[in-house]
Amino acid sequence: GRALGNGVGDRQHRHVRLVGGDEPLQLRHIQNGRTRHLRADEAGRDVKSGLQIKPRVVEPEILHQRMAQIARVEEWKAEGKNREVLTVTQPADGIYLLLRQLREGSPLAKETLGLLQWNGGGANSSGRGIANIDTQGAVHPDQFWQSVTLGNVKSDRFSDLWDARAGAAAEMLPELRGSDDPLERQKKIEGRCGRCVHFALCGGGFRTRAAFANGHWYGSDPGCYLTEEEISTPLPEIK
Repeated sequence: GRALGNGVGDRQHRHVRLVGGDEPLQLRHIQNGRTRHLRADEAGRDVKSGLQIKPRVVEPEILHQRMAQIARVEEWKAEGKNREVLTVTQPADGIYLLLRQLREGSPLAKETLGLLQWNGGGANSSGRGIANIDTQGAVHPDQFWQSVTLGNVKSDRFSDLWDARAGAAAEMLPELRGSDDPLERQKKIEGRCGRCVHFALCGGGFRTRAAFANGHWYGSDPGCYLTEEEISTPLPEIK
């Protein structure tokens, strides 16, 4: 495959790259000019180098910490405390909120649906709606995906990188972005996200987390806490 981006290496020139070609993007380890595929142990570390390449397996009770956060918000409401809550890197939050509004007959459901359709969740996140420029001028798909470099604003205009006309972005961004049609993008996604009926609203969750958890771009987001019933049941007509 072709090299699509390089990470920040240590003094032994250790990098993680995502490579493409005819296969899904794969994580490889490059050290001293030698390349090999990464293989994770149960702790998510590469068996040879010890490099942390996958998050630890997330137990169901940890995934459902979101429920504890929601319960806290309910307590604040019951106490008459007016607070705003910011959640990040989890587009499934919007789907959960919409489904709950529908169950409870909230008049805000239609407005929530409109906002989700406008936002697109993960579909407009890493490398599609946002990017990150670090202190050295290197451009990344987002602030969390520092191991993938699309180019550098010291040598190329950001607009040329963002429009995939220069640097590694010329090959990588079309791969990350795929089609503007969410259903076409979903055809490439594996696992739960690949069969979720809310993909057009959620965008497949946080794609950076999905890439590191699965070793390639097309896996499902392990941080999604929606139930199997919730991802399988289409939305009713919302008036």
